[in-house]
Amino acid sequence: LYQLGIIDALNWFFEDVETTHKIKCEVICNVNSINLSDVESILLYRCIQEIVKNTLKYAKASQITLDLKKDKLGVHIQFTDDGVGFDTSLLNNYKNHSGSGFGLFAVQERIKNIQGKFTITSKINEGTSVYIFIPLSQ
Repeated sequence: LYQLGIIDALNWFFEDVETTHKIKCEVICNVNSINLSDVESILLYRCIQEIVKNTLKYAKASQITLDLKKDKLGVHIQFTDDGVGFDTSLLNNYKNHSGSGFGLFAVQERIKNIQGKFTITSKINEGTSVYIFIPLSQ
């Protein structure tokens, strides 16, 4: 991550996921690099890892896509899968379940801590979409 930068690290990660788990992965990006602090880079990478881990564990998806765009406001990340979907109200109620949703709840809190935005939408049998926005301080 430190040597390659966030874009190349994510490309490598998704190639590895595709090879290891036999699931089609696509990374779409409109830039070659993004100036994030080390803390922001690690946080973003770990958050995307957690989202992918959940997809692999629960979604039964055949394809996942990461669409990363940078503009003057910041970095916009859209993660989608074509899996089984889930009831997103579980995220608001994670303490009442046996760990269910805690990983995504933690992702949401991490993104909030760097003044970012996190939204997740999911429909049963239609897949899940996660949107992350990280403002750039330039």
